Amino acid sequence: MSARALLPATIHRTARKTSSAGKPYLIVTVREGSGAGARWWTVFAFREPLIEELERLSAGDAVAFSGTFEAKIYAPAGGEARVSLSMNADAIVSTRTPKKKADDKPDRKPAARHAGIGDPDDAIPF
Repeated sequence: MSARALLPATIHRTARKTSSAGKPYLIVTVREGSGAGARWWTVFAFREPLIEELERLSAGDAVAFSGTFEAKIYAPAGGEARVSLSMNADAIVSTRTPKKKADDKPDRKPAARHAGIGDPDDAIPF
């Protein structure tokens, strides 16, 4: 069983990578909180729509991640032990609406003259 969390944070940097199987993923370094009490997380995104959404954001943007998380003790040789926090994100919510790409515009069709009413000469008897 995996623990799930909601992580409100600020994006520090992103890096797009490719797995050995040839699949893309994104590593996002984020800061939770501020000042001396800030915690740094490494967030992984594996789904393409999530990767694209995160790539539209930039450093300093506020975002909330949802997903499974893991906390490990990291003890470098000769250094102080600390907690290493990571998350596999499956959803995000951003406070900034990213600019859409030109090819993201939906196809617009002219509105029907009688919205909700079919052609008056159709084959449906009344």
